[in-house]
Amino acid sequence: MKKTIAILLSVLVILNLYNPVSNAISLFFSDSESMQEIMNGQTPDNLNSVMENGTVTNNGEGGPDSEEVNNSTSWLNGATNLLKSVAVILPALANNIMSLIVYGNTQEVYTIQKLLSNEYAIFDINFFSSESSGSQGSDTLSQIKQSVATWYVSVRNVSAVGIAIVLVYIAIRMAISTVSDQRAKYKKMLVFWIEAVALLFLLHFFVLFAINLSETINELMISTMQSMDGPGDIGIEEQLIDNVTENFESVEGAANTLIYIIIYFMLVYYEMKFFIMYLYRVFRVGFYIVIAPLVCLTYPIDRLGDGRAQAFKNWLTEITIEIFLQSIHLGLYIVFIFSAGEIIRQSPFLGIIFLAALGNGEKIVRNLFKIKPKFAKGISETKLPKLG
Repeated sequence: MKKTIAILLSVLVILNLYNPVSNAISLFFSDSESMQEIMNGQTPDNLNSVMENGTVTNNGEGGPDSEEVNNSTSWLNGATNLLKSVAVILPALANNIMSLIVYGNTQEVYTIQKLLSNEYAIFDINFFSSESSGSQGSDTLSQIKQSVATWYVSVRNVSAVGIAIVLVYIAIRMAISTVSDQRAKYKKMLVFWIEAVALLFLLHFFVLFAINLSETINELMISTMQSMDGPGDIGIEEQLIDNVTENFESVEGAANTLIYIIIYFMLVYYEMKFFIMYLYRVFRVGFYIVIAPLVCLTYPIDRLGDGRAQAFKNWLTEITIEIFLQSIHLGLYIVFIFSAGEIIRQSPFLGIIFLAALGNGEKIVRNLFKIKPKFAKGISETKLPKLG
C-alpha cells in the first residue's frame, strides 16, 4: 500500500507539471472548429468532402483554403464525463456507508476531524460512563457498554474464585514445606498474591483514571482548535471535499480530471483507515477491560517465575497506548492539517500529503517515547479489509 500511495502521489506531481504545458499548447490550437460550426452554411460538395476526406474548402479573400474538421472534442468530453461518473462511485459509496453508520443518514459528512473531536459516540471508549461524548450511535454504544460490564463482572467473579484457590495452594505448600528456601519462596508468593488481590479490585480505577485523563487532554486540544482561525463551522475536510467537488464538475481535460479523482480517492482512503482503526480500538479496549481480572489471577504465578509479571506488563502497555492513541492523533491532526487549513483549501493536493504525513508523525512520537506495542495498530499498520 505504501508503494501504491507513492505511485499515486507521483502521478499527481506529474499531472500538475503537465497542466501548464497543456495550457500553453492550447494557446496555439484554439482556432479549431467543431463539425457543427463548419457544416453550417456549406455546399453539398463540401459536405461530401467532409464525409470522404474529413476536410472542407472555404472560399476566402485569399482564395480556396482547405481546413480539417476537428470532432475529437465532443467524444473526448463525453469520455471524460463518463470517467468522472464511474470513477467516483466507489469512494462516494464508502463515504456514504461511513456517514450512515455514524449519523444514521447520508446527509451529514463523516470526517476525521469530527472523529478525533469526540463527535461520534460509537467510537467512545469510556465504558465506565453511561453518557456518550457524541450524540450519534449512542444506542449501539450503550449495548456494547452493557455487554462489556456484564462480562467484566462475570470474569472478575471467576478470577476471585481462582485467586482464593491460589491462596489455598500457597497455604498448603507453606505448611508442608520443610526446607527454608521453599518456605521463603512461598512467603514471597503470598506477597505477590496480596498484590494480585489489590489489583483485582483497584485495576479498573486505573483504567478509569487513564480514560478521564485522555478525555481532559483531548478537550483542551479541541478548545484550542476551536479558538484558532479556521474555516468556521465547516471542517477542513468538508472544505476540501467542496473544493474537489466544485472543481471536479467544472474542470476540463483528462489530466485535470484524474488529479481530482486521485485526491478524492486518497481522502476517502485515509478516512476509511481512521474509521476502521478507531472501530477496532473500541473492541480492543473493551476486550482488555474484560480480561483484566484474568491478568490479576496470573499475576502471582507469573511474578514468582521471573519476577517481572510479563502478562500484566503487556496488558498495561497495550491498554495505555489504546487509551492515549486519540490524544496523539488529535495533536498531529492539529499540527499537520488544521493549522494548515488555508493552504489545504487553496491546494487540495497538499492536504493529501499532510494526511499521509500523519503516519510518519505517529511513528516519530512512538520512537521518541519508546512506545513499542505488540497489538495496538497505528495509522501505517492499519490495513483496509480485502474484498474477495
